[in-house]
Amino acid sequence: CDAVVATTTELSFGLALWKSWGFLPPPLVGILCGAVNYPIGSGLRRGLTARLLSSLHPVLFAEAEKAELLHRFGPREISVGWFGVDEEFWTPPSAPASRRGVLAVGNDGRRDYNTLVQAARSLPGETFRIITRLEPPAELPANVEWRRGDWREQAVSDEDLRKLYRAAACVVVPLSESPQPSGQSVAMQAMMCGAPVVHTKTAGWWGADVIRDGHEVRLVPPADSTALAAAIGTILRSPLPGNSTKALLEARWTAAGFADRVASLVTHCVANDRTA
Repeated sequence: CDAVVATTTELSFGLALWKSWGFLPPPLVGILCGAVNYPIGSGLRRGLTARLLSSLHPVLFAEAEKAELLHRFGPREISVGWFGVDEEFWTPPSAPASRRGVLAVGNDGRRDYNTLVQAARSLPGETFRIITRLEPPAELPANVEWRRGDWREQAVSDEDLRKLYRAAACVVVPLSESPQPSGQSVAMQAMMCGAPVVHTKTAGWWGADVIRDGHEVRLVPPADSTALAAAIGTILRSPLPGNSTKALLEARWTAAGFADRVASLVTHCVANDRTA
């Protein structure tokens, strides 16, 4: 083949090991998500990771993660692909409809649902629905519904999730502090479906200049239930002035746009492959 594209961090590093041993001649493009969260506790592990990164061309989802990798492992060629979701599936409702309730979705370990539950306690008149495979806290307030959801199990189908986005008055992505970009899938799916979004701004915030605080999204600091409750209340009382769906489409933060960016990188890597 002309090139190999690895679509996860684990596959990328596994194939990079093969390539470093000479078993994979074509250029290797690796889509990395969460590489900065792997513990680098020793010089040996740091050296091994640096060698593997040198055996592939990494593609990241945000500039913040790129800066962290460069800081840890020194100068190297790294691309930011700007993640996107399927613009043909995640679409607004065909006719305007009333939106009600607060929705939160997601399973990764950086979801901070404890802070969201605390925020819900101070908004007893609003209904909160949390869909996740993560375990709930010991006590849930009466206005919080905790529902099991797992993409791999299809506990909630994409079609059902789209209906929930289209009906929600607010979608919240609560995160713990981390340099990894997190929450893009849920946030972008909700935005494409026309739902207002409140998102935690961590060190790994991925929105750049496309998704702006107070325009296309409301951003809150990590682990601050008071700020989170205030942002949700503001969203529920008044709409955001920006059009998040339009912003994503114009920036081509879509599945088609992401595919084009990866294709351009593959073409570049093949044209500049030193092993050819």
